[in-house]
Order: sequence, then C-alpha cells, then structure tokens
Amino acid sequence: MRQLGLNPNQIREGNFYDKIPVVAPIAGSITGVKIKTGQYVSAEKDLFEIVNTDHIHADLMVFEKDVHKVEKGQMVEFEVRTIPGKVLSAEIFSVGRIFEEDPKAVHVHADIVNKSGKLIPGMYIQGHILTDSTLVQALPEAAIAQMGKDEVVFMVVDSHDGEQSFKPIRIRKGETADGWVAVQFYEKVPEDAQFVQNGAYYLVAEIEKSEMEHAH
Repeated sequence: MRQLGLNPNQIREGNFYDKIPVVAPIAGSITGVKIKTGQYVSAEKDLFEIVNTDHIHADLMVFEKDVHKVEKGQMVEFEVRTIPGKVLSAEIFSVGRIFEEDPKAVHVHADIVNKSGKLIPGMYIQGHILTDSTLVQALPEAAIAQMGKDEVVFMVVDSHDGEQSFKPIRIRKGETADGWVAVQFYEKVPEDAQFVQNGAYYLVAEIEKSEMEHAH
C-alpha cells in the first residue's frame, strides 16, 4: 500500500481512498501529459513528462578548434535572451567526448551558480568559457580609430590654459571580449595616463579636417 502512496493507518481508521495518487520519483513541473482520463495504462507506458528545474544546467557547444582549451572546473559567463543585461555564471562539470557532425562540436555541461527563477529548460543561451586569465591593458572598442595606416587611441593632455587636448597614440590591437580590446603601445605612456573612451573616430575626422584646411 505504501508503494501506491496509501496510508495503511488511515485505512484502518475507516478513512478510505476514492482516488489513488500517482507519485513521481522526482520533484518538478509537469511539462507533458501522455494519457487521458479513463484510458487503460500498461506498466511500460509513460504517464507524464516532468522537468526538475532545481538541477537545470547550461549546455553549450564548443567547436572542434577550441575543444583542447576546455576542461572541467572552468567558469562560464552567459546570457539568456529573455533576461537581457543579466550575466549568469556556471562551472563546467562535463566535457563531451563525441563530436556532433553538424556543426562539428562537442557538448559542454556546466552547473549554474547564480540561478534565476526565470530560467526554463530549452532556453537559448550565448556564453564565453573562461579558459585563461591574463592581465592586459585594454580599452573600449569605441576608443580605437583608424588614422591613415595606423590604429590609434587618444591620450588626454592638459594644456597650460587649463583646456584639454588629445594626443594620438599608435597601438597594436590584441584579443577582443565584451566590447573591450587588449592594446599594446608603440611608445611609453605614463602609468596614470587617461584616454578618450568613446568617439575616437570623430577626433580623427577633426584632425584630418584641420590638415586639409591648412593644406589650402
């Protein structure tokens, strides 16, 4: 009786059941009903489909060329389209050993650290796996502009009359991530140097405009 979810003590006291509860082996939410009222059900028949969202995890695809960089224990930062602007974190607990053919990639599974109640199985996510940590100098993409054949950023220079001016500094671009670009300077700059963070393109346009006016 206990296996059927019935309480023998209740029955002994004369409180009989008019319905027999169907108890699921896991907690969760019913996402699908496979039967109808009054239908005969055999032992091997699926009755319901249940999803336990307490153990929901992130499932990512990693392309063949990057698989060698990925391993258990690495952190993942990802976003969900339905929760814009919120970055979630997860820790990799399993890296697949079989390639999917189209595209040729492996599945990577990660436990979500900061779960949100709005997460639902099947949601599309986009994330970055943190495979390495290196301290570099970086500036926003909008701080970099093309000036002739060179890529430059603009260092803030204080003039004698209290007004600010800007000096173009040649740089070499490195890796890009989340709108930031690693940069290397061709010349030495002060440790406390400040740089224009946005609109470098307009400063280049002003310089080129000034040069054309002087040429006339």
